[in-house]
Amino acid sequence: MNKIIQFVYQKDYPINLRKLNTLFKEELSSRYPIKNTYFDYLNLQNRQLIGTNRPKQISPNYLATDTIPLDIISSIGIIGYVEVPNLVILRKMGYQLALSVLLILIGMGGMVYLGKSFVIQWRLEKHRQESVNAMTHEFKRPISGAVAMVALIPFYAGRKDMEKVTDYANNTLTELNKLTAYTERIQQISNNEKGNIVLNKEPIIIKSFFEAIKERYTSQDNEAKKVAIQLNTNTEKAFITADLIHFSNVMDNLVENAIKYSTSDVTLYISISDIKEGLKIAVEDNGIGISPYDLKFIFDKFYRSNRKEIKNKAGFGLGLTYVKSIVEAHGGTITAESKLNEGSKFTVELRVES
Repeated sequence: MNKIIQFVYQKDYPINLRKLNTLFKEELSSRYPIKNTYFDYLNLQNRQLIGTNRPKQISPNYLATDTIPLDIISSIGIIGYVEVPNLVILRKMGYQLALSVLLILIGMGGMVYLGKSFVIQWRLEKHRQESVNAMTHEFKRPISGAVAMVALIPFYAGRKDMEKVTDYANNTLTELNKLTAYTERIQQISNNEKGNIVLNKEPIIIKSFFEAIKERYTSQDNEAKKVAIQLNTNTEKAFITADLIHFSNVMDNLVENAIKYSTSDVTLYISISDIKEGLKIAVEDNGIGISPYDLKFIFDKFYRSNRKEIKNKAGFGLGLTYVKSIVEAHGGTITAESKLNEGSKFTVELRVES
């Protein structure tokens, strides 16, 4: 390098570019893998080329040095050019390339995450709005019915038709009880979300409990549908310890859904069997079934399918959310299996306290 400095700053002008280039190339070749070099000799005042030893064909792999003034007033100077192999350039740019790729991947990942979050929020808001609309409709029905019947009571009371008065009073009470049930259901979901589930556990006789369910749903009129329940209590356990009200609500939800989402006469299969350290309860129906897409979301709050035969049914999209939270509060699990037009099967597994 000293030879180059001495050569450059000698007072013999113009510089012998060929000799300078030879010294430059020898010096660099001893240190780095280079292919070729050349110099431009410039008038720095007007940037005009005074001389050069550049080759006839120049590849794009040349790297330039800074301009080196050769006199005190910076009137003339030189610029050196070095041709390096592609691999050297790639190595030099490797860090920048890797960093760029990493930043691109992070950016793409962020965009995907934001996109998914947006879709989830949009879907949740859509289901919430649909549930609010359904809730408004369901609240309005019993209120409107009760108001209409209460308005007629004074008329029949004035005519001393006590039979009509009693009928309308009883029907009003029925509608108000529906309203109370809706309110309690929503309140239960709200309390469950806050972790306020209070279980008053007590021994429940398994056989009597499920026989009562069978009797209740097969003896009542369910929208002109004939309901048949086949009950199989294949268990050696006599009772289960659970919250009677909540556990009854869980089973009522599963049975009522099976009845509601069927197009013809309903056949339900309720089986109770023993599993290790617990009890398995399966509720299977011959209803309209659940699509594979809907099956992934049926336990989500406010979720309701877009299928016409389901949207036409009353509901808030809260029932199965409540069922899942109660089952889990008892230390159990619930799963669902279904095929379109072939029915559904819900399986509850609960630990039995010894």
